[in-house]
Amino acid sequence: MASLQELHASELPVRREPGVEVRVLSGRSGEVAAATENYAPFTGLEMRLDVTDRRNDAGDDRRNGASLK
Repeated sequence: MASLQELHASELPVRREPGVEVRVLSGRSGEVAAATENYAPFTGLEMRLDVTDRRNDAGDDRRNGASLK
């Protein structure tokens, strides 16, 4: 069983997509996975969305949600 783990933001993996930045504290986001050890499966993410990124596939000025699969 894992003991207390100190997480430092500068050491955590980050996934970047257009208009989105995801810091992975535990678990995974897409192909990006944290090294955190857990007793039970757990996903912890810190997300930042760039609300000024107003591009979409058509190239016009409508808002476009980023896809995080």
